Amino acid sequence: MKLGISIVLILVASLLKAQTKTITIFSEKDNKPLTNVLIYHKANLIGESKVDGTVTLELKNVDSLTFVKNGYEHLILSKNQLRNNVNLHKSDVISLNEVTVSPMSVKKLLIKINEFLSNKMQNGKANYKIPTHLHVYNQFMANNDTLHFLNNRLVNKGKDGFKINAQTKLVKKFTHYKNKEILIEMYQWNNYKTNFWDMFTYTPVYLISNQFSNVYFNQKLFDFKIVEDEVYYKLEFKQKRKFSVDEPRIEGYMIVDKFDYGVYEFVSRLLNNDVSAVKIINFSNNRPITFKILNDTYKFKYTKENDTYILKSSTRNTNFIQEKGEFKNINFVCNIQVERTINFKDLSLKKFNIFNWDIE
Repeated sequence: MKLGISIVLILVASLLKAQTKTITIFSEKDNKPLTNVLIYHKANLIGESKVDGTVTLELKNVDSLTFVKNGYEHLILSKNQLRNNVNLHKSDVISLNEVTVSPMSVKKLLIKINEFLSNKMQNGKANYKIPTHLHVYNQFMANNDTLHFLNNRLVNKGKDGFKINAQTKLVKKFTHYKNKEILIEMYQWNNYKTNFWDMFTYTPVYLISNQFSNVYFNQKLFDFKIVEDEVYYKLEFKQKRKFSVDEPRIEGYMIVDKFDYGVYEFVSRLLNNDVSAVKIINFSNNRPITFKILNDTYKFKYTKENDTYILKSSTRNTNFIQEKGEFKNINFVCNIQVERTINFKDLSLKKFNIFNWDIE
């Protein structure tokens, strides 16, 4: 009898062990373990890797897994494909083949790009689209204190806005304070109320018209180089003079389709670590605030499907110091990434304001 019970216990233990698995997740590029990798089964978040890259997964009733990490390509594995070690790939960029210097003029190329961007409808289809299912990573830090951390999936409902996966991965140490007199939203943190400069808070999901417009309308301020292969133009730009005293110079590039002049990639960053100053008024006390912008980098990537450009990923990485105001000498860092992801078929969603990170 005891022998029978022992055999049953051993079988149960073996069964339970078979339903759980500990894996380690690495970066394929440098073979270093990756922390904060989120693992989903359909709509459900079932694990997150630790500092050493390990995570123990409950695999009962699981047929496939999706691995999500900021800056890395999504990885989808079936349960049978899961091994002890899992490698994630860094997000790829387009590389031109057999590059030659292009005879295309900068002025003509920018006009063609602008015409394509301005033509919002083509044959009844939008030139650029936001995918229905997204993954958003948004971390906002003050010195070493995380004020806001969002790492979750969104559904784009079009006119009805965005909705967020019910299993919200959200840390929030500040609250919004609305000034009733002027209807301006500000942040309240450590008993202080303040407002940051507007564009900082926006999660980038649309092709950035401001950055392209700066290049398009101020061509005389830039040096350009165009190279091409059989498929793409690559327009590199570097700003030689500033728009104004407070504005930094920028550099970057865009990858352009040679057939329709749609933009696959757009990268803009501060040139030679140029810094800029942003001066605004704290609407809670009418006192001036000054921010020194140390880094501000945009990256947009699109894929082309049926002549429509669909967002693959967009990032904004910003680093700034408040030189005057309630949080003087505090260093702020904001890292944002939006990625297209699979249909996770979540029926339990909450309304989400993508502009100020609030769940409504």
